[in-house]
Amino acid sequence: HHYETVDGDPWALTPKITLFAGGLNSVGCKEIVDAFAAREGVQIDRVYTGCGTLVGMMKGGQHPDMYFACDTSYATDVADLFKPFKDVSQTRVVLLVPAESDKVQSVADLAKPGLRIGRCDPKLSALGGLTERLLKAMGVFEAIEQNGSTAVTAGTADFLVAQLTESGKLDAAIVYAANCNYIGDKARMIEIDHPLAIAVQPISTSKETKYPDLMQRLTDAITSEQAKQKFEKVGFKWRFGGDAKP
Repeated sequence: HHYETVDGDPWALTPKITLFAGGLNSVGCKEIVDAFAAREGVQIDRVYTGCGTLVGMMKGGQHPDMYFACDTSYATDVADLFKPFKDVSQTRVVLLVPAESDKVQSVADLAKPGLRIGRCDPKLSALGGLTERLLKAMGVFEAIEQNGSTAVTAGTADFLVAQLTESGKLDAAIVYAANCNYIGDKARMIEIDHPLAIAVQPISTSKETKYPDLMQRLTDAITSEQAKQKFEKVGFKWRFGGDAKP
């Protein structure tokens, strides 16, 4: 009857895949991934946490089917495990301070002694590594270290936002703008004018995945027009297809 076969994913009643995504990215993609899993009848083991932790897990032998990193620097470390990464979105790194406080007006003020500063852990978090590089480039990292100003280190920025807005334990925190959608009138963001104060979120599929067609459909979902609207609504800028540049 002149039929020809084509390559495809192996059949499974309920395919099982693993998604590693930086905690920041869950803000934009969680609903999209949940809807995709329901539509496709697929079990997705979702691991949303700091990219330093995720990279450590991958270097320790865990190989997810997809990795959605918080910053390109944490994609480079494991690029050999994945197909070429594609940029999806970007967000700014900002200073978050209590709304009524005037202790911190710029990054330079972080060098003042006695401040309680929240930073992400550079070993656990993409933001932590980016923050350290940024503070060094702006010449205040050593002063902060010498002053012992860091009051809180965390694996993800949302914890720092809560510490500043809910617990009042911080005079300033360095977070992503996309983490600050629900701060209301409790805090305010201060822009950081520096090339390093931009994080770009790339995505890729494992070279070893059993389900390349399924993973392409998941990639299409995360980079769809619907996803773009969700990401932009929570403070990201869209980059997929070259829509935005740092």
